[in-house]
Amino acid sequence: MLRFFLLLFMLGTFFLCHAENTNVTDDPLLPDIQKIKDRGRLVVAQFKGERPLFFMRISEKTKIPDKETWVFRLPDNQLIGGYDIRLAMFLAQRLNVGLEFKRIYETYDDVVKAVARGDADIGISKLNPTYSRLQRVRFSRPYQVFSQALLVNRNYILNNDITVETLNSADDHAQAFNKAEMRLGVQANSSLYDFAELAYPKAHIVKFPSTADAVLAVKNDKVDAVLSDDFEFMSLTLWDPEISVYATVVRIPDSQYKICMAVPEGSSGLLGMADELADSIKGHQTAAVAIKKYGRILKNITADIYNDPDYKGERPYPYSGAGKKQRMEYQDSLAVLSLGAGFAILIFAWFCMSGRRKSRGN
Repeated sequence: MLRFFLLLFMLGTFFLCHAENTNVTDDPLLPDIQKIKDRGRLVVAQFKGERPLFFMRISEKTKIPDKETWVFRLPDNQLIGGYDIRLAMFLAQRLNVGLEFKRIYETYDDVVKAVARGDADIGISKLNPTYSRLQRVRFSRPYQVFSQALLVNRNYILNNDITVETLNSADDHAQAFNKAEMRLGVQANSSLYDFAELAYPKAHIVKFPSTADAVLAVKNDKVDAVLSDDFEFMSLTLWDPEISVYATVVRIPDSQYKICMAVPEGSSGLLGMADELADSIKGHQTAAVAIKKYGRILKNITADIYNDPDYKGERPYPYSGAGKKQRMEYQDSLAVLSLGAGFAILIFAWFCMSGRRKSRGN
């Protein structure tokens, strides 16, 4: 009998110790992380259009270094890549789950609202915190910090006698552009509109469906300037250098354009991971560094995609819509002008030679 009770005691001790060890080794995860783990995939909300470098369609033929970390294949077999795509892939890998992009939202505000409703775990879509958005979601620390900038029609600069010194001084800058006659183009339903109202309260603000539409308005003298960030305009001039003929980029002194990830309230685990990821890439947080590091990739991607006459998606840059046809027409025009100039030189030379012969004959 004693042996029987001793055996029961030993078995009970064994199971109790085993249960305690199980509890120690199988620590519970934070609720938001556990939810993602149980689902088996990270759901990312994103604007349905394209923002070069951040998220854009990519051609199968485009050669990109480290393509496996930059490019994601969507369910429709379309390739999409960029900085934001890379961040989403990194987070999914660290969570050891699959990845799903919800690229269905018409505006950036719609992305934030979707995250706030819980329709997605995180928004990674070149999002800039605004007072309105901060009331709905939690934003990570910035993973890119650009400067606010204006693309200004050169006629406006000439007509208002704006100098380089004026552009670099915060007080003089406000005086030069915060005028009732200033027509300022901004993308509707974006953080840019809020900034425009604060920085240029006297200006006449004109909303456009996209920054590309506003840039075309600058070219056609329908607005005097368009507001965005310096990376947007540096990318634009990289794609279309001819834009400098009619407009110039002016950085707004002492301004910042912070780009962050958004998570729902209560997602402390995912927010901590997003903060850590943002902190780890601080060395890439300026437009100049981003262009230097990724400019060639960006140019190759846009050339392969937006010059394709069969491409039916959004073209974020105004001149890219014409694709190869426009460039060919431009090149053909130069060729015609060159041939005409060459023909004129030949005729002039022929007349000169004829004159010399006549003078010798006399």
